Amino acid sequence: METYQEQPMNEEAAPTEGGSSSESGEEGAVAGAFQKCGGSTLVTVCIVILILLLSSLKGLSPVEYGLIQNGISGVVDTTVVHQGGRNMIGFWNVYLTFPATLQTIEWTGQAPMSSNTVNLPSMSVRTREGLMVEVDLVAQYFLVQPKIPSIYMTYRNSYQSFFISVLRSGFQLAIADWTAQDLWIQREQVKLALKAECDRIASSTIQGMITCWDVQLLSVKLDSMIEDRIVDRQVQQQQQNLELMKQRSMIIRANTTVQESMFDKEVAIVNAMANRDAYNILNGNKSLADYNTEAAYGLAMYDIQDLVRSTGGAVELDAGAVVQYYQNSAFIESTKSEMVFGDYGSVNIFTKFGTPMAEGPGSARRLRESIDQPGKSEDLAAAAARILSENAHPTQRASARYDEL
Repeated sequence: METYQEQPMNEEAAPTEGGSSSESGEEGAVAGAFQKCGGSTLVTVCIVILILLLSSLKGLSPVEYGLIQNGISGVVDTTVVHQGGRNMIGFWNVYLTFPATLQTIEWTGQAPMSSNTVNLPSMSVRTREGLMVEVDLVAQYFLVQPKIPSIYMTYRNSYQSFFISVLRSGFQLAIADWTAQDLWIQREQVKLALKAECDRIASSTIQGMITCWDVQLLSVKLDSMIEDRIVDRQVQQQQQNLELMKQRSMIIRANTTVQESMFDKEVAIVNAMANRDAYNILNGNKSLADYNTEAAYGLAMYDIQDLVRSTGGAVELDAGAVVQYYQNSAFIESTKSEMVFGDYGSVNIFTKFGTPMAEGPGSARRLRESIDQPGKSEDLAAAAARILSENAHPTQRASARYDEL
């Protein structure tokens, strides 16, 4: 244990070891005053001074605002608002504290959960249709630090009671604009309206002394009969919405059917037009082919006439002779075809018998040779009849109507 020996102090006395001649500030002054107390008569004075200096150093919680108040005269310094830390304010002064954290006002009728919460009974309000309902609300706010002096000068320590009264009045007026059904159905919109009313009160009525942080609408307590009617109305509205959706689906289905029919009609029209064009093209080509065939036949007849004329024949083939030529040529070329012969005037039933004409290209060749030989003056029809008679069956040669065929 260290001991200190009392020595008389003089002006030239050097400071003891551990002295604080170089220390500054209030703590240095306290230590210096203690060191300068050398005599036993001054020990008590030094201790008193040390106690007074330590008593002047007072602390403030970090979650509080503070105003300095004179403990003797009761005068409050409203020029400076302190927040947290230790300050040398004098042993004769004290702090008037105000909360710097979020403050909560609950209208739920339950016990408060923290020291910064004020709990009140559920709020009774009237709706727009005059029904009395109970709502559970929670309002949360902050005190504005620069407005702390104004809060003290206006409301002293009863500021929270005034805030509660003003907020309750504003919330009752805001809820009065809504029906009981709206409180039950449009709760989010009602909550936004209450928050807007809280902001309005904070900025105008309370002159910006607080900042409204949020408002929660926890529950709405309605009379059981009113609640049952609201439930029934909601069920009816849901049924109406269901029927409306059914009607919309039927309309959509009908429109789809109409569009399907229109598309089917368009497809049928396109197919009909395609069939028409195909028919026109096919029959047009057939007609053109028939026309070209007939034209070829006609040109062939002209060629036959020119051929007979160029051979120097004495016979000029007319149209009937050319036709007869084609008939005889058909008999010659179609060796497997059948011929009808007999007395057409006396009988109306003909019997098929005999054998077909001898096959082979000899008859046609001999007919062409008789035509191609120069100086041949035999009639073409007679030549054809003669060649046919040489190759025909004996019963066929007896046909009296052969020349007409």
